[in-house]
Amino acid sequence: MRSTSTSSLIWISGLLLSPLSLCSVLSSSPRADEPNVVDLGYVKYRGSFNETFPNTVAYLGIPYAEPPLGNLRFRNPVPLNKTRISQEAGEEVIDATDSFFADGGAGGAGNEDCLKVNVYAPQVAKPGDDFTACIVLHPRWRSMAIQLPSPSNTGLLKVPTVVIVSVYYRLDSFGFLAIPEFSDSSMGDMNAGFQNQTQALRWIQENIKDWESAGGGSVELHLVAIDQEGLFSGAIAQSVYRSPTITLEQRQPLFDFYSNQAGCGDVSVPNIERVACLRNASISALARAQDAAAQTFNGSYRLFVPVQDGKIITAPPTSLFESGQFWKVPIMVGATSNESVADLSGTIASIMLRRFPGLDDVDIREFEAVTLEASSWEACTRLPHGDPNTEPTFQVVRCSKPKGPKYRGPK
Repeated sequence: MRSTSTSSLIWISGLLLSPLSLCSVLSSSPRADEPNVVDLGYVKYRGSFNETFPNTVAYLGIPYAEPPLGNLRFRNPVPLNKTRISQEAGEEVIDATDSFFADGGAGGAGNEDCLKVNVYAPQVAKPGDDFTACIVLHPRWRSMAIQLPSPSNTGLLKVPTVVIVSVYYRLDSFGFLAIPEFSDSSMGDMNAGFQNQTQALRWIQENIKDWESAGGGSVELHLVAIDQEGLFSGAIAQSVYRSPTITLEQRQPLFDFYSNQAGCGDVSVPNIERVACLRNASISALARAQDAAAQTFNGSYRLFVPVQDGKIITAPPTSLFESGQFWKVPIMVGATSNESVADLSGTIASIMLRRFPGLDDVDIREFEAVTLEASSWEACTRLPHGDPNTEPTFQVVRCSKPKGPKYRGPK
């Protein structure tokens, strides 16, 4: 389908909730004269030393887009107004020393003003260096979980020639609300959370050079999305998990449930009127509604995840891969032992249909044919996982999960 020329690398993660990173290379430019200060041209930020990794300077809570508040809720990110930022800062250097935590709203529901990045740069960086930049994206679509103050892949902080950028983006219903009316962008936008990631990558390409880096889906959607040219040149996919990428019509029942739970009406109220209500609802009301959807919605698709929007995601990703419609970059895929065994309960058929309602009887029989059974957790840990060079390339291991409050999953 297409190719890309920028020298960058995506690390894609999934089921085990390890981070997704994109690593890339750009030209470098001089740092600001003042120690630990980076001059982006429109504003200066002062970083602080990282206590855990003393050779790292952290620049925290730097915005990459306009706050998605008010009428910008459920819409694509608006590029950062650099003039506004510059005027607000004046000649002052902004202290970028407080990590952003999404703890706003009653009950810790989250903070919508979250389109920000944390940058971790080697203290030894100097003009002329060409350091690699690794961009770490929150690994899940579906929760209002906060980003930790440092990247979860902290091993990268030990590498003296890597700049790490940790990205926040909108999650769950805040980032992935979708109705057919959003085909008209004046009403709203689908996959806004995914577009946040793309906007962050563009901001990083424009600015990462000021940290002396040479810089640039989460999940494989970045490989099949339309507007990703030049943002990466390779992908490492570890423990990839992708929820079904459904159509707008298939998403409608979840929207109906969510809207009613948020106090914005049922199917008798037009979609656009309900969206207007949802834009004015409190963060806590929306957080409670999306939690209720994940727990009690009886429809087939209960998660707010990316959909086929006809613009950047034009078809199911699997069919796009099979037909060769993806960015032609080197791809490495990996997995680990006992993948997701702590999340298995019921028969193989019920497990697969719960996660992938579109499977048919033939699909289920194929899964059952490659499934090993274990009657206990101990027996499960002893099941052979096979040599990928000699065994079938796909194998499902079903284990019985121990009960009780002390259980914490596989060691």
